[in-house]
Amino acid sequence: MIRTSKRYYFGPVPLLTSIIALIVLQGCSGPKVSTKTSSQLNRYTITSLVVLPFTAIESQQLIESTDPYMGVPEGAKRSDISPEGIPPPRGRLAQTTSSIPPHVPERITELVWNRLRHKQGIRVIAPREAMKTAEASSDESETTKETAAASTANRLAVDAALIGKVLVYQERVGGPLGASPPAAVGFEVKVISADGSVLWEGGYYERQRPMNEDFIDAVHRRGRYVTADELAQFGAEELVKVMPFGTSR
Repeated sequence: MIRTSKRYYFGPVPLLTSIIALIVLQGCSGPKVSTKTSSQLNRYTITSLVVLPFTAIESQQLIESTDPYMGVPEGAKRSDISPEGIPPPRGRLAQTTSSIPPHVPERITELVWNRLRHKQGIRVIAPREAMKTAEASSDESETTKETAAASTANRLAVDAALIGKVLVYQERVGGPLGASPPAAVGFEVKVISADGSVLWEGGYYERQRPMNEDFIDAVHRRGRYVTADELAQFGAEELVKVMPFGTSR
């Protein structure tokens, strides 16, 4: 038997395809969500959860940078979570600063709660119910806030409590077709069991980037610059999606 070999010629790869592939491989901005799960989580059965009102970082946030990367506020470095998704400062940072707008913690609390309550297999208590029994105050340490969260969970007879803190909230300067600087949002959450154990931690940070730096998100957002609230909505959805409690519908 004589075997003959066949050669196939596919022709040149279209230039547009090559460019898109290169952008996808090199232009992604990296993970926006980071998580940390306790090694003891499998000892707990979490079927009910209370969402406590989020707080905001007390130190001022940097809102401009001469570098394409936005620095994390100084206070964020002292956080217990310090999500890896939040990039460290690079280069020289501008001195313009601003505080987190007063309405933002409540807004992000609402976003997280609205997404959590649509999960199956877990009962979620609204923040307004938590406020009736919570003892936490804005000047408490992280450890005290965790203890107060556990106490609130016990009072409401639920398995755990979720607390959060807003680290960065910068509105875009400009419109959907061009913004400088673009919007940036960062916040972190913790799930505390009724006995005071930290079961799960998550962090979200994103400063929107142009298409040549983050092609996938640019396509998803139809090539426009979004608002800070839209970033917060995306962050809440992504964090709730990866939480190991309940199941998404």
